[in-house]
Amino acid sequence: MKTILIVIALCFAATASQATRSRTLETRVATLANQRVEVNGISGSRIVFRSWDRNEVYVRLSVSISSSDDRYEEAYVAGVAVDTSVTPGMVHLLFREPNGGERQGSWFSRIFGQFFVNKEISGEVYVPRSSALSTDTKYGTVTLEEMAGSVDLFGVSNSLTLRKCSSVRRVENDYGTTRIDGCGGALQLKGSSSKVNVSDFSGSVEIDADYSTVSVLRATGDVTVTDQSGKITVDDVGGAATLDANYSV
Repeated sequence: MKTILIVIALCFAATASQATRSRTLETRVATLANQRVEVNGISGSRIVFRSWDRNEVYVRLSVSISSSDDRYEEAYVAGVAVDTSVTPGMVHLLFREPNGGERQGSWFSRIFGQFFVNKEISGEVYVPRSSALSTDTKYGTVTLEEMAGSVDLFGVSNSLTLRKCSSVRRVENDYGTTRIDGCGGALQLKGSSSKVNVSDFSGSVEIDADYSTVSVLRATGDVTVTDQSGKITVDDVGGAATLDANYSV
C-alpha cells in the first residue's frame, strides 16, 4: 500500500512540475485615416491597450501554457495566431486560439482522469489616435487619449481610462472601473457592479449600471442614469437629468 501511495505522489509531483511552453506573437498593420480599426479576442489581466500617434496597429503578445498533456501544449502553442484582415474601410485583428484538439496525456492521467491546463496571455496593443476603434478586450488595462474617431468598447472587468476622445459612443464594462474625462459624443455606457466617473463631457450621457457607484460631473447634454442598489452623483448638467435609482447624492 505504501508503495502505491509513493508512486501516486511521484506522479502528481511529475505532473505539477511540467515545463511551461510559450510563444511571442508580433503584428504590425499600417492604417489610413478613413479605416476603422477592430481588435477582437484579446483578453487578460496583463494586457495593456493604448493609443498612439503612429498610423499603424501594433500587437505584441506573449502566450504561455502549462498542461498535463504535452500534445495539447504543443498544439496550442503552434496554433495561436493574430489574424489580420484589411479592406478599404477597415483593419481587423483577431487573436485566434486553436480548437481543443485531442488530449492524450500520460498513462496516469488516462487512468485517473487527471488533467490540468493553465494559460496566460500578456502584452500590449497600440492603435492610432486618428482611427475609429472597436474592441472587445477583457480583464485588461485600456487607456485611450485624444482619439479622433468614434470609440466603441465592449469589455468586462477592464480598468478603462478615456481622455479627450471626441466621439465616445458605446462602452460596456461590467465589474470594471471606467473613467471618462474631457471627452465628447453621445455616450451609451453599461457597467453593472462597477465604478463609473464621467467629467467634462461634451454631449449626452446615458448610463445603465446597477449595483454601481456612478459620478457624472459637468456634462453639456442630457444625462440619464439607471442604477438600482447603487450610488449616483450628478452635478452641473447642461441638459435634463433623469435618475432611476435607489440612492443619489
